[in-house]
Amino acid sequence: MEAEFLQQPQILHGLNLQAVGWQIWKDPATGNERKVTTRGAKGQGSQYVLMFRPRTVQEEVNALYGDKSKASIYKTRTGEMTPAVEGIKPVTSGMLGEEELRKMDGELEDPIIAPEPSAKSPGGPIKPNLTTKEKS
Repeated sequence: MEAEFLQQPQILHGLNLQAVGWQIWKDPATGNERKVTTRGAKGQGSQYVLMFRPRTVQEEVNALYGDKSKASIYKTRTGEMTPAVEGIKPVTSGMLGEEELRKMDGELEDPIIAPEPSAKSPGGPIKPNLTTKEKS
């Protein structure tokens, strides 16, 4: 059932985008789905279905999440936001941003430089998510 679910478009949480879903890999010689079974106690191993999607899509997904992470770090360093403990919005994580450090220390050793995005969307393999009410 999980393999069927993964074939649907993947919602990229926090980005308000979606990528194409995964496809079941089939053996080129036989055309059969490729399944892998792990060893387990008394022959009770788990079975996995091999899946894939185009490399360009996965590289773009990775780049988008990397850009989101770099933007969050930049905002934290400049004092625009303070990281919160996940799921508990008003509680900070304890990480001090550059703004707080500057107040204690005085000068920064290195200037804060805005990150350069590495993702290629829009126009790439990732499309806007029009099916959920998720907000970025």
